[in-house]
Amino acid sequence: MISWRQLAVAALVILGVLAGCRTVESPHTMNAQIERLEAQVAVLSNTVDRISTSVQTLEHHLIGIEQFNKMVDEIRYAPIVDEQLLTVPEKATNSAPNDRINHPK
Repeated sequence: MISWRQLAVAALVILGVLAGCRTVESPHTMNAQIERLEAQVAVLSNTVDRISTSVQTLEHHLIGIEQFNKMVDEIRYAPIVDEQLLTVPEKATNSAPNDRINHPK
């Protein structure tokens, strides 16, 4: 699959070739144009790199937001438990405090 960077470089090269075909120019002028095009390609490449980094950062933040939303949903829909059922009685028995939740007397 062709990346955006490769596509941009190919487009600039094609534009450069087409621009060079319009007029007959000296090799020196053509070399200067090639150098300018190479500089533009470098700038475009740096821009693509920055955009790619920004996209990766946004994806990372999105994952964090999704995890946060999942945690909020888990808290929102968690069962409500009576605080008295969570405390250990003073005279502890062999049964766990939450046994009263599952096996009421």
